[in-house]
Amino acid sequence: MSLPPQLSGLRVIDVLCRSGKGAFKLSDAVGDAGFVLGIDPDKSCIERAVAAASGNHRSGHGWSRYLRFEQAFPENLAQAGLSDASYDAVYVNCGLADVFDLPAALAEFHRCLKPGGFLWVAEGVFRGASGHEDGVSDEPAPMRAAPHRTLTIDAFAALCRDAGFGRVEVADVVPVPSGQLALSEGCERTSLVMADIKATV
Repeated sequence: MSLPPQLSGLRVIDVLCRSGKGAFKLSDAVGDAGFVLGIDPDKSCIERAVAAASGNHRSGHGWSRYLRFEQAFPENLAQAGLSDASYDAVYVNCGLADVFDLPAALAEFHRCLKPGGFLWVAEGVFRGASGHEDGVSDEPAPMRAAPHRTLTIDAFAALCRDAGFGRVEVADVVPVPSGQLALSEGCERTSLVMADIKATV
C-alpha cells in the first residue's frame, strides 16, 4: 500500500479498512500526535480489526488513544459520528470498486475534510485511456460507479471535482500486474491500470 507523504500529526479516515492492517500502518505514519479512524461496512471486519489492534499497534493495549474502528458505509460516514471538516485526510486503498455509489461517497469524503485536506487513493484500479496525463477530459462523468464498472482516471477525477475537490494529482500509473485481480466478465486485464491519486479540498 502506498502512503501519502507528511502524514505526521494528521487525523486520517481509512475507508474500507477491512481487518485493520492498513490502519495500523497509517497510525504508525501519523504518530502519537495524529489519529486514525478505520471505517468498514462489514461488522466482522471491524470486530477483527479491534481484536487485532493491541497486538499490531505500537502502543499495545493503549491503541485506542490513537486509533478507532467503526462500522459505516463510505456513502454515510455520519454512521460513525463524523462531523463536517473534522479530518485532514481520507485514505482508500484498492477499494474504489467496492463503493456502490461513488459520487455520494466522494461528497461524504469532502464533507468530512478540513479546508486543505485531501483524499488519497492508493493503487486505485482504473480503465486505461490515453490523455489522462494531460488533465481531466471534458466528457461528462458517469453518475454511478458500481462494483462491476471501472472508471477511467479522467472520469474519476471529474467525479472528484463534481464533489467539490479542487486539484487532482495522478502518480505512479502502471499496468495491473498479471494475476493480481479477479476481473468481471468482459473486462480485459490489458485495459486496466493502477494509480495513486490525490484530490485536495
